[in-house]
Amino acid sequence: MTGKRIHYLSMIAVAVVATVGVVVLMITAPEAQLRGRLLVVAGAWWRFVAAFVLVAGGIGAIAYLYGLATRPLRALRYAFTMATHVFLWVVIALIFYPVVYLLAVSFNRNDTLAGALPRIGSLLVRSGVLPNPADFSLVQYGKVLSQTHLHSYQWLLIILFGVAIVTVLATMLAPRFGAYGYRWQRLRSAAGWAIFAFAAVLIFSIQPSQFYGVLESGRKLPASVGGMVPLYIRNTLLVSGTTGILAVLLSTTAGYAFSCASKVVTARC
Repeated sequence: MTGKRIHYLSMIAVAVVATVGVVVLMITAPEAQLRGRLLVVAGAWWRFVAAFVLVAGGIGAIAYLYGLATRPLRALRYAFTMATHVFLWVVIALIFYPVVYLLAVSFNRNDTLAGALPRIGSLLVRSGVLPNPADFSLVQYGKVLSQTHLHSYQWLLIILFGVAIVTVLATMLAPRFGAYGYRWQRLRSAAGWAIFAFAAVLIFSIQPSQFYGVLESGRKLPASVGGMVPLYIRNTLLVSGTTGILAVLLSTTAGYAFSCASKVVTARC
């Protein structure tokens, strides 16, 4: 028990040191300066790398100490796994930064990306990552919805898509209430495939001609020049959806390979 207590106390010490280090890096950073359309913080790169090393190294060290306290033979594996997960989450966050930025812009009254950045607020607000509270509006979404005209079968696809999602969530929660069996697993699998099927049919069925506004004279006006922007959105959904499916398939096969390898190593240990 004494050895485990030392490991647990060491975990707390590592967490405190990593947290204090990150906080010091943040509060000692110089004031951000606006240069054109960019919010620049001097020395931000080395501060980011240092903070990442502290977080990843701290979590890896905590996992290693936890392994020593519980399963010493797996301590290094715990440390490597946790540090790798932190690295992957940081990479995912960086990849999705443009998407988050565009989402924040969509809540502004102005529908252009060239608008001036706010000069007050937190760093995330001033850099455009979060919507500006002083300019927050849903007018862009109202405009898109008012100029979107779906067919009845497309509304049916949306309803079925929602039902499939609810079914997956319900079958995931069912074991907590004692409902568990092969039929529930088959139902969840079928609902999961239905989600992909309904989304694919919906994306393929949407045409640019469905996005238009109606003038007072009754004439239809395309929602964008030539009605091509909705087509771009549809193609983006198609490409991103296909990429997501391929990524899931590749990562799943890789996960099975790593799982088999870890079982072999464990058996030898």
